[in-house]
Amino acid sequence: MGTVHPAPALWETFLEASGTCFDTARHYGDETEAALGQLVERLGVRDSVVLVGKGGHPPHCRPEAIPAQLDRSLELLRTDGVDVYLLHRDDPGVPVGEFVDALDAEVRAGRTSAVGLSNWTTERFEAFNAYAEREARAPAVLLSNQLSLAEMLEPMWPGCLRADTGWHERTQTPLLAWSAQARGFFTGRPEDSEMRASWLSEENRARRSRAEELAGRLGVPVVAVALAWVLARPFPMLAAIGPRDHGALADCLAAADLNLGAEEITALADR
Repeated sequence: MGTVHPAPALWETFLEASGTCFDTARHYGDETEAALGQLVERLGVRDSVVLVGKGGHPPHCRPEAIPAQLDRSLELLRTDGVDVYLLHRDDPGVPVGEFVDALDAEVRAGRTSAVGLSNWTTERFEAFNAYAEREARAPAVLLSNQLSLAEMLEPMWPGCLRADTGWHERTQTPLLAWSAQARGFFTGRPEDSEMRASWLSEENRARRSRAEELAGRLGVPVVAVALAWVLARPFPMLAAIGPRDHGALADCLAAADLNLGAEEITALADR
């Protein structure tokens, strides 16, 4: 007998807690998208959830690769269209208009309601939308780059980018933050090579200590404090989470009820 995918039980608990948005990608593989599609179909919740799909991950980061990737995602997700479709990476060597045209075609075909970009620079994002406006194409409605209370020192994967929060605040462009809890930095994850390269610094350790102190005073998990800090950014904000069990999911969900004050927000980042 095959093994049972562990995520649907967590996803169902997330839905029961009023969760509504699922972030997936062709790069995550058939098993994950199929499990999500089966759950959404079984529960009959397609009209009440937001599905965020992604394609264009290297080595398939090309405009002409998008239709086939979205075909496969929709087949596995058991739906005619996703709510938002993002390019997982950018290839700066491709004229931005080619990506705009490819994504616009999917909007016109009804296979996605909106489009966005992940791990794109703000300059390329602006160029994307300038072309879209000039040519009457679908604009990018959000940018998905990395943001967490602990600042990412080095990208975990090639082509990954940290969010420019000043730009988001100036433009009020929505951000879907990935690794919003710094890949376990606030949960006591072992200090492996990724942790040392991407997250371990004196400044980040100080931020974690301040989060631990505040969590103790508030009686909440440390990861909830870290996630609440992200959600409190002064621009439209979504944060991707990846809990591995129900306890970790409960810790994440605690952030939804945590309203940090302005002084607490500033003090956590020491800014």
